[in-house]
Amino acid sequence: MTSFSEVVGVARSFLTYYAVPFRLTRLQRFFRLLLEPGDLAFDLGAHAGNHIHAWTRLGARVIALEPNPRFFRWLQRLYGRHPRVTLLPLAVGASPGVADLLISRLTPTVSTLSPAWRDEVRKAPSFAGVRWETSVPVEVTNLDALIDRFGVPAFCKIDVEGLEAEVLS
Repeated sequence: MTSFSEVVGVARSFLTYYAVPFRLTRLQRFFRLLLEPGDLAFDLGAHAGNHIHAWTRLGARVIALEPNPRFFRWLQRLYGRHPRVTLLPLAVGASPGVADLLISRLTPTVSTLSPAWRDEVRKAPSFAGVRWETSVPVEVTNLDALIDRFGVPAFCKIDVEGLEAEVLS
């Protein structure tokens, strides 16, 4: 059952990434310097999919990973039929396996596989109201497996809330 805080959290994410005027235009202008039509791009931690949106408008092929089941379902609705988008309900880390995704219902953009990162950022005043109320087991892959399967990307966005070094290892 969906809680009110989950509905608010999802709505806030989509408003943040899609409703801000000129945000998509700025993303496309920036990524036009890095991506050409037909290039492969990895979106690791796709969340609400705004990078998918910008990159496909530039003609890129996108492999997008999002382990949060709620956001993955939204990505399937938005981009599941796009011919240049592959969506995977996976997290990315140092090695394949299964891990618990710690989820903040009200602030889902800070969901993480890293209890250490969660414990560190919750000390910051800007995170004072953030709670990670639940967790779900998620399948984890690594960057090497993605490259073996899809090829070397022209660009790789890594937004994994505290596991960036592990992803790159």
